[in-house]
Amino acid sequence: AFSAFNCDHFDYGGRTMSFMTVDHRVECQSEEGIAARALAGTIVAIFPIGVPLALFTQLYVHRRQIMERETRSGDKELGYIAFLFRLYHRKYWYMPIVDIFRRLV
Repeated sequence: AFSAFNCDHFDYGGRTMSFMTVDHRVECQSEEGIAARALAGTIVAIFPIGVPLALFTQLYVHRRQIMERETRSGDKELGYIAFLFRLYHRKYWYMPIVDIFRRLV
């Protein structure tokens, strides 16, 4: 997504033109180039919040099962999210999200 913000500048007989580094067919100031940067900006803004929020939602919904589990991974029902909590003590079911934000900062 970050590469959408990079442009290469070329001089054409005194006229400078900018093309996207990832695709030289797209001018940076064209509608397509502006739309690509807008989409990339949206992704860069939403992704660091959206993914942890989605993971937190799954952990929150299953927090009782996580806290009452008898094995590191819990029941088979928790198998799809066990990778998030199995390294943490039961009462710290929310720590994977704290860890994600710590790494983002």
